[in-house]
Amino acid sequence: MVDQSTEHEAQDFVVPRVRRDLSTQKVLVTEWADGVPLDRCVALSQEARDGIARRLLKLTLRELFQLRFMQSDPNLGNFLYAPQTDRVVLLDFGAARRYEKSFVDDYLRLVWAAALRDEDALLEASFRLGFLTGHESDGMMDAHLRAGLVVGEPFA
Repeated sequence: MVDQSTEHEAQDFVVPRVRRDLSTQKVLVTEWADGVPLDRCVALSQEARDGIARRLLKLTLRELFQLRFMQSDPNLGNFLYAPQTDRVVLLDFGAARRYEKSFVDDYLRLVWAAALRDEDALLEASFRLGFLTGHESDGMMDAHLRAGLVVGEPFA
């Protein structure tokens, strides 16, 4: 039986196929992928831009919290938008990594605290994750809190 959420996600994304005949131990070659760089999607409709953003957010959440393995260099150059198929093309997996369950659980606590705007819980999770050491200046603590709260905005 096929998981319908996975089937739907497969319709949202394209991963170019690996060209094994051209790849080596140090160089990964994939088939050509057509698309528009994400930073050039500003002229698309709000609905289209929202759809792209929604897919990327869902992908990030699934990679981190469900698979605990994610592409850890999410710059705009690693994604294309294929308007003809309304799919996001995923490129460059050179900086992917696995995360321990304990890290993911603590990070979820941080995101949840940020969504609830619970500064004490956000700081507690930040210390547990090692994002803070206790040696930060007041200005740094304030900057960390403000930046951490931004993480929760999509979930608030």
